[in-house]
Amino acid sequence: MYVSDGWRGVKPGLKLDVEESTAGVVAQLLSQLVGVFTTGSKKSHPLHVPNSRFNMYFERDLVEDQLLDLAICLEALFTKPGEKTEVTYRISRRIGRLLGTTQPERVTMIKTAKDIYDVRSRLVHGTYVDPQELFENVQELIRIVRAAILLKIQTGWTVDSLDDRMMI
Repeated sequence: MYVSDGWRGVKPGLKLDVEESTAGVVAQLLSQLVGVFTTGSKKSHPLHVPNSRFNMYFERDLVEDQLLDLAICLEALFTKPGEKTEVTYRISRRIGRLLGTTQPERVTMIKTAKDIYDVRSRLVHGTYVDPQELFENVQELIRIVRAAILLKIQTGWTVDSLDDRMMI
């Protein structure tokens, strides 16, 4: 499968090796992301900041920077403009609602998100964080970010739609 030419930051004719069964899904996702990648696309696109930070993650050498980029990605995906209070609570509940399919899964996702934000907070405020704990949280965070972005592309979910769902 070849990626279309003309996308900023994507090499013309870039070849992606994917299984035949997933080629259609990859093509659909890339076509829906075209507005984020095109030159002159508006920064108001709902995936502009999340995509930008997600891509920065891959360019970082330090796991601390990777965690912070992914945390910013989550904040851009799961907060409304101007939200400044109870951010961890709001993000974790919204992640649980989006990614959990059963009550126990939602509760687990909420706890995972809160734990990640605890690590993020300690890191930002200069408290030592064990390297293994950082690595494990980055691995969990990348899984959450990928799932959220994929669902955003496929379903167009919004923060408001998550808030409208039944309370956990």
